[in-house]
Amino acid sequence: MGAIKKLKKRNGILVPFEKERITEAIFNAAKAVGGEDKERAEQITEKVIENLENENKLTPSVEDVQDMVEKVLIKEGHAKTAKQYILYRAHHQKAREQRQSILGEAEDIKIDLPGALVAKKRYLQHKEDGSTETIKEMFSRVTKEIIKAERKYNQNYKEYQEKFFNMMKNLDFLPGGRILANAGRKNRFLMNSFVLPINDKIEGIFDTLKKAMIIQKGGGGTGFDFSGLRPRGSKTEQTESSAAGPLSFIIMFNDASRTIKNRGNRKGANMGVLRVDHPQILDFITLKDKLNLEHFNLSVGITDKFMEAVSKNQEYSLKNPYTGKETERIKARRIMDLIATMAWKTADPGVLFLDTINKANPTKNQGKLKTTDTCGEMPMYGNESACLGSINLSRFVKDGKINYEKLKEITHLAVRFLDDAIDASWYPFPEIEKETKNTRRIGLGIMGWADLLYALKIPYNSNKAVALAREVMKFINTEADNASEILAKER
Repeated sequence: MGAIKKLKKRNGILVPFEKERITEAIFNAAKAVGGEDKERAEQITEKVIENLENENKLTPSVEDVQDMVEKVLIKEGHAKTAKQYILYRAHHQKAREQRQSILGEAEDIKIDLPGALVAKKRYLQHKEDGSTETIKEMFSRVTKEIIKAERKYNQNYKEYQEKFFNMMKNLDFLPGGRILANAGRKNRFLMNSFVLPINDKIEGIFDTLKKAMIIQKGGGGTGFDFSGLRPRGSKTEQTESSAAGPLSFIIMFNDASRTIKNRGNRKGANMGVLRVDHPQILDFITLKDKLNLEHFNLSVGITDKFMEAVSKNQEYSLKNPYTGKETERIKARRIMDLIATMAWKTADPGVLFLDTINKANPTKNQGKLKTTDTCGEMPMYGNESACLGSINLSRFVKDGKINYEKLKEITHLAVRFLDDAIDASWYPFPEIEKETKNTRRIGLGIMGWADLLYALKIPYNSNKAVALAREVMKFINTEADNASEILAKER
């Protein structure tokens, strides 16, 4: 026993032989038909290994192992488990064939069928001969483009070329969609998220709309703060007519986004923020109850002063942003109750705690943050943009624990990768390039949280899961800050 050290995968690559994976597959099949004896699954695994060694298959293929599992299960009288195992095997074989028909041979990249379909639809480039690049070729294309920026700063850039490629190939980290789709293509930006300023002039509003449509055509999402626009009915200087108000322009922006479609039928998407003290705040809160604004997320800009008024059940002042004069006083709880009701009824508006994000803003000297990108995860200044990427937490479990050493390594690599993407990107407007390179804001997120908890056998809605979430995100945040400091010194 113990003579088998390596397993030959379907693509011919040799990997360490792990008998625990055989046991897990047998036990899963047994559980599907009511079995609960994992010790018996371990005994069957030993029989499988013994038979393989007796047949002198000391470097067995995946197929050799699976064939032997079926034989041993049947011989040992576990017909129901054998049937379930055979069905499981057939299901995965079909999925592999479908995946390979979409992407070509990519067996060492553990992407599932839905992922393969999304990649082909949205990110894989078409070649001149009519074929489509593979996932590996996509990662190679992305790496070659990102490494051009690393090269400007680092004479030893080649060491990162392999590291960047491997962390994507191993699915430890995946960059945002614009990087995957656009890297290596002429005049294509690598940013997912943009915030555009809006001033209280009709020329400025339509200039912002034009920029937003160009960005959305390229696949980016846009965020706006409409709080500076005077309320409906206010007098305008140029024509002495009545102002249309911010809600009219939100509707106009939404209608324009409806016409935008890019590759993969991605529709134009926006975030609209209005401060809680704007005279039209009640109409803003109920806007989605009246209209189908499918291309907008809406959020109320909340202040500490407002929350104090809610807590004390006090009135709150609404002010014209153009004149600074109070237009009326209203019970703060009335506003908060309406926000809660509409969020329950229409899923919008959300709330954006303006004072909170500005307290945490690492670039306070640049001014106040007023809004976020489309999905609300990235507060930014007007004309800022950010590239995105996610660490795949499901890849960081080892021996029943989180592999923090590996997580640290990938966090540092991901920060470097995203910072390089800022320099590697083309920008649709010079003011966006200037502001983005001034603050160099990146969006490093996570995915695979539920998979991580499942692997650790922690219930999703448990206090233990909440405590672990704090621990993991504190670790990532701290290491991301450390990585940024290292880059600042280097660059």
